[in-house]
Amino acid sequence: MLLPRKVEEVLIAVSEGRYDDLVRRLAEEGILHVDKPPKELGGVDRRFQMELMRAGERLSRLEGYFRLMGVEPSTVSGVELRIPGWLEGLGALEREYSDVEEAAQRAEAEIARLEERLAALEQARPLLQLFQRVDADLRRAQDASTVGFAAGATSPEGLEVLRREASRLGLLLAWEEVGEEEVIAAVAGRHAAVREAVSKVAAVAWTPLRIPEGLPGSPAKALEALEREVAEIQRRIGEIRESLRRGYLGRLREYYTKLRVLAEALRVLANTASRGAFRFIRGFVDTRDSGRLRRLVSSVTGGAHAIYSLGVRRAAEEEKIPTRVELPRLVRPFHKIIRLYGEPQPNEVVPTVFAAILMPVIFGLMFPDLGHALLVIGFAYLFFRKRDPDWAYVVTVLGLAGVVTGVLAGEFFGPLTGKPIFEPLWRSLGFDHPPLASPVDLAAEEPDVGRAMMFRYISISLFIGAFMLTLGTLLGIVNALLAREHLEAVAVKVPKFLIFGFGTLPFLLHPLNVNEAGAIISRAVFGPRSGLSAIVFYAVAAGFIWIIVGPMVAAKLEGGNPLSGLGKGVLEMYESALMVLGNTPSYLRIMGLSLAHSSLMFGFTEMTLPLLSHGPAGLVGGAFVYILGNLITAGLEGILVFAHSLRLHFYEWFTKFYHGGGVPFQPVRLPAGVRIVLAAQA
Repeated sequence: MLLPRKVEEVLIAVSEGRYDDLVRRLAEEGILHVDKPPKELGGVDRRFQMELMRAGERLSRLEGYFRLMGVEPSTVSGVELRIPGWLEGLGALEREYSDVEEAAQRAEAEIARLEERLAALEQARPLLQLFQRVDADLRRAQDASTVGFAAGATSPEGLEVLRREASRLGLLLAWEEVGEEEVIAAVAGRHAAVREAVSKVAAVAWTPLRIPEGLPGSPAKALEALEREVAEIQRRIGEIRESLRRGYLGRLREYYTKLRVLAEALRVLANTASRGAFRFIRGFVDTRDSGRLRRLVSSVTGGAHAIYSLGVRRAAEEEKIPTRVELPRLVRPFHKIIRLYGEPQPNEVVPTVFAAILMPVIFGLMFPDLGHALLVIGFAYLFFRKRDPDWAYVVTVLGLAGVVTGVLAGEFFGPLTGKPIFEPLWRSLGFDHPPLASPVDLAAEEPDVGRAMMFRYISISLFIGAFMLTLGTLLGIVNALLAREHLEAVAVKVPKFLIFGFGTLPFLLHPLNVNEAGAIISRAVFGPRSGLSAIVFYAVAAGFIWIIVGPMVAAKLEGGNPLSGLGKGVLEMYESALMVLGNTPSYLRIMGLSLAHSSLMFGFTEMTLPLLSHGPAGLVGGAFVYILGNLITAGLEGILVFAHSLRLHFYEWFTKFYHGGGVPFQPVRLPAGVRIVLAAQA
């Protein structure tokens, strides 16, 4: 859970006659991560590599067909892949499902044609709307051979240029102001003069009126026809997709499943070396599945095989080995967030469990509103549920965290609707105010209480920062030891832990009293020092000295020049000083975004209250302002809070211990309930 699983590197040697059976069974079992064979065994069969590339391209095409139908790619169970041979499999599938390909390609071409027409109509719509009161057939005027004519939209500045040019060149000019910054105009006269005038105004602002082919020449009638045609095109696209789904979605899923199965088998084939009558497969297996792999190979080959263990390890010096991460089901979806930064390496702590706890806490504190949190949960259900269940789960958990902090803050779509609900609740529990009530709301009514609540938010923010930075530097020591970088652990990681751990210790010991924590740090820096302030000072000072001297000693022990270690130590000391001074206050963004949320809702509340006293019209107007304010705040805050939650994890925290850059453990695995049958085995 906190560390990747150990994997064993194996080399399987099997006779050519048993090889196909073994490939099929390995794909069905799904326990071996195949990799390139050792160079000493020679190259692989490039035909299989080419087929694997073709299968990958075809899978991408089928996924495009799914999108064309408006559904997510998916496989089906209980499918049997029957092919004459591995190299003939892709061609056989293409022939078997040629009707699906042909129908999808016809629909794709038809939809592309319709969408091209739709794009042209949508592009013409804004200008036609400006000319919608013009009934004259302007296309006939534009196509006239005897008189030049041009119509378009410009700005007031462009109109002045056009008037000047029309006067100079003897052109007829008509215009109408349709907005503060928009003017429609038309000029007529000699062709050359019209072209010259339009070129001059185009340098300022000029959008020519172009009525799409197939529409009436009159802008008013063209706009009406355009709206009808847009609706018809959208209806037709929907019909094509629905017809495609009804007729071919089931077979497309079968095709996609079989192609996925073949591609998995080709992964093994494309990474197999041949020497005479033997085939060699190299890969990685979880140590718990090592015995299962050996039994499988033995049963398929009847004992006529050899399996060489190339070692059980967490890392390799020359090449990356895959990382097998095993997580509890409740936190597994959060691993997608970790992968945004990079897959863990086999020799470092997996931070997913920590992130699954800390990210909702941070998100909730920055997003304390029950109503807005429910909108986040609704967004997860409506937008992510079918597209990506893992992201739907993550966003839902973040929303639930906002529900909890919203109750603690007494916010339900802002203070206007939250106070009547939550203040009586918290008073009945013995609180004068909700435990996380907004300092912004309290400042106007009870300044002292608002100030105290502000310090509470600061205290909580710095406590979380102190905890994460201390934990991060501690995990840095653990990762260095796992990587067997013992000198690095002692010379750099331990003093960093002293600097960060003891430098932020007062915030950990006083999670709700930043004044006391600040006083301890002040005494540690400026004196007089005693008790905890002395411990903080001497531990941090020891860390700075250690981080300078440690790399020098390490360089000496490694047979290098101590002066090179001195340079590294000075840089590490400088970086650590900057980080402890910069990263710790950075966690105040937790308080800052919480206050930004409260300030926005306070502002919309102050805009709403005066409207409510102006009768029914005021009630409607106030409701509109307040609802709009909630939607704007929830949308903006949701994006910003998630982004800053990622920053606090990726930049402030991960940089203390986490490298990423690993290769995920991806065993060859077939979809559930799928079998492979080769013609020779049928």
